[in-house]
Amino acid sequence: MKNIERKVSIEISGKNYQLVRPNNGQLIQIEVMKHRLSGGLYSEMVFTSLVSSQNTINTIDMMAHMTVLCPRVIVDLKIDVSKLDIIDSLPLLKVYMQKVHPWITEWQNFIQEVSAFLAKDIAEDGAE
Repeated sequence: MKNIERKVSIEISGKNYQLVRPNNGQLIQIEVMKHRLSGGLYSEMVFTSLVSSQNTINTIDMMAHMTVLCPRVIVDLKIDVSKLDIIDSLPLLKVYMQKVHPWITEWQNFIQEVSAFLAKDIAEDGAE
């Protein structure tokens, strides 16, 4: 079985933080937050090719994941991330895209692979 890191460490403004893979409840919170932050248009924004939409999706993903998986960062910033100036939020977005996003993508891909395997296995069992 593939070894997926349980934690990822990041540094923001000279402070170190750890994010741990979400449990099922946190995963649901993240998805709900993405849809809430996007006004219910998250799926539509993902499938558009506009650069501005992709930038917005990255920001929404960062806000949702950091709020749920590393709330201490949000507390330490002492400001609502949604109220941060777009330029002022770039250091946080950079850390997210360089360290957190690849980690998330890795375990999400693994979950999809396992789910596809299980679905195939169930389908084969049903065909017997």
